[in-house]
Amino acid sequence: MIQSDLERIFARPGINWEEIGKNIKEGRALRGCSQASLINQLNGAKGLLYKYESGKQPISAQNMLRIMKILNLPFEWFIGVNKVKRRIKKERLDYINALRKMIL
Repeated sequence: MIQSDLERIFARPGINWEEIGKNIKEGRALRGCSQASLINQLNGAKGLLYKYESGKQPISAQNMLRIMKILNLPFEWFIGVNKVKRRIKKERLDYINALRKMIL
């Protein structure tokens, strides 16, 4: 996905910024990324990520692309496509289980 694609999507009425923000927070947790770490990588102000995650401020296409890259998650994750979210969670669980088998 490129920035111009995101700009077109974000320009449409009815974007659910609260859902996108909630999914950013969930994606951070999935990837073990703290707010401070993500803010630092975005070169943003401390309150910026809170505003994104609470849906109080729309996210620029540029920052959305950066968040997608940092968290290594597809755009579909952030707009709430459940099939993508379930697949990524399953892959993480499979990875954790494989590590447990190696350790034990």
